[in-house]
Amino acid sequence: STMGALNAAILRQKNLEMTSASLKIMNPPLFPLTSSPTNARMIILASILGTLLFIIGYFLIIEILDRTLRDKIRAERITGGTVIGAYPRESKLRYRRYNKAINKMAVRQLSTALLPHLNTQEQRVINLLSTEETHVARLIEEYWSSIGLNVRRITYDEDFLSEDSQYVQANNLKELCSDLEKDEILLIEHPVLKSNPLPPALLNEASINLLVVRANRTWKNTDQALYEHLLQVKQKEVPLLFYLTQADRNTVEDFTGQLPPYTNFKNMEYRLFQLGLTAIEYKGK
Repeated sequence: STMGALNAAILRQKNLEMTSASLKIMNPPLFPLTSSPTNARMIILASILGTLLFIIGYFLIIEILDRTLRDKIRAERITGGTVIGAYPRESKLRYRRYNKAINKMAVRQLSTALLPHLNTQEQRVINLLSTEETHVARLIEEYWSSIGLNVRRITYDEDFLSEDSQYVQANNLKELCSDLEKDEILLIEHPVLKSNPLPPALLNEASINLLVVRANRTWKNTDQALYEHLLQVKQKEVPLLFYLTQADRNTVEDFTGQLPPYTNFKNMEYRLFQLGLTAIEYKGK
């Protein structure tokens, strides 16, 4: 029985070998050398292009529609006036230990910009106007006093009342300050413009009118109306200039130059920001 089963198995094996030898391959198998073409490359390129267009469009919309003053170029474009300086906002983390030095540089730059407008042969008066509370007048007074200039600051609700008829209807500066010395620089800190009237006569007797506004605030239509009203009531020869407060470092550096710290990284960052790509800094002897 066992030998019979073995013989049967051998016969079946020989039968399969004989039958399979006569088979012919009609379609030989093909193995792909590359993957089948897809639209993945076009999808990736379209995604990159769409992302770039979205980012560029986003910043363009902000640049065109946003009415935050922010820096010198934007402030002059929105208001139509001239910006002579910027005061930085206080840094609470990274540059906190340099706040005093940075503030001193900003006040020095403002002093340098204001002094040429003061005629020594006439009464030297600076009107400080603002849309909000500000402390710029006190900073100028402290700095000019420290360098030996004869300066005095008078402010509303301390030296005069903002709603008093003597101030509202003042026809000249002597009605507001009668004991002014000839060589004295007078800083007049007026009340907030949006809620208090301003005598036009005081605008025209000043050497310069300084409008102090925050760089991080929105320039509203009411602010523009106030500014245009000031331009109408003042004389053409009396300048009306803007001064930005609460500005960022880059805005302040447009007026003061590079701010501390003066590390290698900050030097390179400032040079790149000013597009000095191939500049060589002079280090002296």
